[in-house]
Amino acid sequence: MLSLLQEFQKQKSAKSVSHASALTNKKATLFSQAQAQAQAMRDEGLSYLEQSLATISGLKAQQSSPDTWMADIVHLFSSRVATVEGVLHQNKPFQVDVFDPEQQVIDAGYERLTNHGLQRGATRKTLSKTAKRELAISIEQQKLATEANELIKNLKKLVQL
Repeated sequence: MLSLLQEFQKQKSAKSVSHASALTNKKATLFSQAQAQAQAMRDEGLSYLEQSLATISGLKAQQSSPDTWMADIVHLFSSRVATVEGVLHQNKPFQVDVFDPEQQVIDAGYERLTNHGLQRGATRKTLSKTAKRELAISIEQQKLATEANELIKNLKKLVQL
């Protein structure tokens, strides 16, 4: 029986050694595959970065200096400004003839608007005074009419007596 147990232990240990070596081999294979995949990803990333840097440097080489195109724009606008000023200078008498009457109308309207506020205040004050005076006169007349009615009633009473 002892030999049977020893034989069983030998088989069992042989199986565990074979399983352990199989797992070790599998682990080593997985690690080598992972390392190869990581190396490939690193190489792809580096090549993409190099390609991006090359594209950026190409774009920078194509880029023109702002000073060159700004000088062209300044020249273009300065020539246009000079042309417009020349046309305006030539047509100055025409502008005076056309715009002076309009300016006079605008100035007159502005003057009326600014004076209107002052006139409105003065008119309001005079209207208020007139209304108060007329109110006082009408109250006075109403009192007189009431007194006259009372006198007439008293007179009729006296006449009837």
